[in-house]
Amino acid sequence: MTAPAMRGLALLLLSVISLNAQSSLQPLPVETASTAKSFTPVELDLSPDGAWVAYTLTDPRRRKLQGLPSDEWKAFTCTSIPYLLANTDLLISNTKTGQTINISSGQGANWGPSWSPDGKSLAFYSDRSGKAHVWIWERSTGKLRALTTAVVHARSRLEKILWTPDGRQVLTKITGNTQTFDCFDGTTRREPYDPAARSVYESESSALKLPSSMDSFLGDLAILDTHTGSMKRIVKQEKIVAYSLSPNGDRVIYSSPTQPKPDNQLLYTYNLSVVSLSTGQTERVSDFSPGPPSLPAAWSPDGRTIAYISDGECFFWSRGEKPRKVSATVRVRFVQTPLWDKHGQTIYVPGDNKIWRIPTTEAKATAITATWNRQIRSIVSRHDGQQIWSPDGALIYVNTSNSVTKQEGFYRVDTRTGDFSKLLEADISISPMLRGVSNDDELMIYASENARQELNLWVTNREFTGVRQLTHINPDLERYPAGDARLIDYSTPDGKKLKATLLLPANYQSNRRYPLVVWVYGGSMLSANVNRYGGSGNEHYNLHLFSSRGYAVLLPDTPLTVGTPMQDLAKTVLPAVDKTIEMGIADPDRLGVMGASYGGYSTLALIVQTERFKAAVMDVGFGSLTSMYGALLKNGNALGTSWAEEGQGRMGGPPWQFPERYVQNSPAFFLNKIETPLLISQGGMDVSPFQADEIFVGLRRLGKRVVYVRYEYEGHGVEHPSNRIDYWNRILEWFASNLRPAAQQQPSSVRN
Repeated sequence: MTAPAMRGLALLLLSVISLNAQSSLQPLPVETASTAKSFTPVELDLSPDGAWVAYTLTDPRRRKLQGLPSDEWKAFTCTSIPYLLANTDLLISNTKTGQTINISSGQGANWGPSWSPDGKSLAFYSDRSGKAHVWIWERSTGKLRALTTAVVHARSRLEKILWTPDGRQVLTKITGNTQTFDCFDGTTRREPYDPAARSVYESESSALKLPSSMDSFLGDLAILDTHTGSMKRIVKQEKIVAYSLSPNGDRVIYSSPTQPKPDNQLLYTYNLSVVSLSTGQTERVSDFSPGPPSLPAAWSPDGRTIAYISDGECFFWSRGEKPRKVSATVRVRFVQTPLWDKHGQTIYVPGDNKIWRIPTTEAKATAITATWNRQIRSIVSRHDGQQIWSPDGALIYVNTSNSVTKQEGFYRVDTRTGDFSKLLEADISISPMLRGVSNDDELMIYASENARQELNLWVTNREFTGVRQLTHINPDLERYPAGDARLIDYSTPDGKKLKATLLLPANYQSNRRYPLVVWVYGGSMLSANVNRYGGSGNEHYNLHLFSSRGYAVLLPDTPLTVGTPMQDLAKTVLPAVDKTIEMGIADPDRLGVMGASYGGYSTLALIVQTERFKAAVMDVGFGSLTSMYGALLKNGNALGTSWAEEGQGRMGGPPWQFPERYVQNSPAFFLNKIETPLLISQGGMDVSPFQADEIFVGLRRLGKRVVYVRYEYEGHGVEHPSNRIDYWNRILEWFASNLRPAAQQQPSSVRN
């Protein structure tokens, strides 16, 4: 390197060091954290030549919608876009240069990108014209055009735009000819006063009905001509949650819910059906239970056979035949939609932390890998999502995690020997949805984050020798300090070994003690968040707002058992707090706790059992399990019953069967024991905001120190930027006034 170049590099390094030093003195601004963009749970799409990756970002600054009642199940705005995607932009980034283009330019909501087979066009959903339609962006000219006037009706990430192999048509889901649907127009609606208005609910002895939340999947599947815009409806007025196009583009397989499972109203039984695009003839394959909605099945490369998972078991199906169940020498539960090899003779699927090979001729599963000390999260698929990524035909790729260190990465598996070889393993967290492989199998895009760096896209070759960051979606976040994260081990009073994520203050010094905020969510294993940016794993709750202000943040594992969740919270959280004090990090006189939703309940459950916390925040929480059990939605559904009996409430039965259990695990009955100042935050249009009301009323009656902030036009969490900024300013002020983070901190040796 020449002398001028060396001097230039030195000046650059000095400027970077100077900027970092300046930034390190400034805590992360609430406005910056509250308006940060984030990736949406919509899969990215990589162009066939691997040159451009398309993805969707949510921009809180564009959110204008308010006042959506959480119990009305309005999944769409009145422009027919999913409510949660109302403030999205569509971007593409060049995988070589990093050049990024905002295709949507801030106009309307834009999501669901899908490249044409030749890579010359990008189809996507947008409501820029006033209703949601399919739009086409031409790569050579940069021009946009609406493909059709048909209004799309796609609610989830699995309702994608799919191109036929020749690029002449696309498959999508649209609104029916005469279909109307409930929507939200972005205003707070008040119906005209009607003195005779009434609602009537009746108990039913018949089979359970689908809750209206699933009614929002009702629509038509249609084929659109990409040149003329002409349209053909192939499935009319069915509740379709996912669909997949056959390799030669002649048939579609789709899944539609039929009814909730009797033992869990949050899970459903589905119909699996195949429809011919040419004749419109539909053939029912089977009733199946995939668990959460997923790709319904995988087509073989020749389009003759599908493979699917139902209740953890694997099946093959071909036209005109009955499904064939896969057998195995041992009982195994498969956990991913099967993936085919390129010849269409074998599928691979993970189950019981092994990779299983299933030939179509035998329909018998054989494990090709042995018991392993890594967790197999998924097998990496090719660009079509139906075949394994195996450039040489013998090696396949898997996404892994280490249950001890929490590191994640990618390994390669030799299908002949079952041997694993490491490609990448680091202190990162990898998104399971944001991933893509180029058509030539030479390039992969994936999204990852770590404790100090937010989620972004990364690009690598198949050998993982050139891993590099592709996007920087929030450059402003990178200007501010963020604390390191570490795992800590601790034990409960009965000897149970647990872990916790500990987010250290920025510029942490080992000889000082710091105020500690405990982020709690009962029943979760938050040690898994050690490599999640901001600790909580949710962009609404960026805990670096604490770490950059001199707090340590603790996120403990909190396994709970049926019948004793409240008592278990104290048993699992308080020993983790003791551990941070023992380590010389936390100041025992400056402890705080907070949580959202069930974490709000968890917070309340802790402060009725201990006086150790000097400040607490309950966000959209509750204190009475009986009230939760009896909450009735406007549509007549009572989701609290199964929630309390078999779900998160962990009561094991109804209140009349276990009345003492409901009381002993409801903090509302023990408000007189609270000595911790409590800040309550609640959305006024949440499902049951009265749950927060009753806690405030009780504490005020007792003369306790409590502040209640109700954001009248928010639901289950604060979304609008102005409210989110107010929310965080109040929380930071609350903890600052009670925990004094700026107080003189003495070395640990003195305080001990």
